[in-house]
Amino acid sequence: MTTPDSKQNTPGARRINPLAFSYTLTDAAEMSGLSIATLRRRQKDGALAFVNAGKRTLVNGDSLRKFCGATAAA
Repeated sequence: MTTPDSKQNTPGARRINPLAFSYTLTDAAEMSGLSIATLRRRQKDGALAFVNAGKRTLVNGDSLRKFCGATAAA
């Protein structure tokens, strides 16, 4: 018997909305293919905008989509 290697193969897998207003760092990392540490570095150098929501830090959706598009085009 084999088991699925990825959560995407399971029937109840959660999907990330590509047009969301903001993303958790985990979702942004999964969506962009970058590590959380790299996302934080891109915030520090001004390439990504983060949003503080209470105790949570979120990645701005427009900023992430623009960054991913610019990275793909380069």
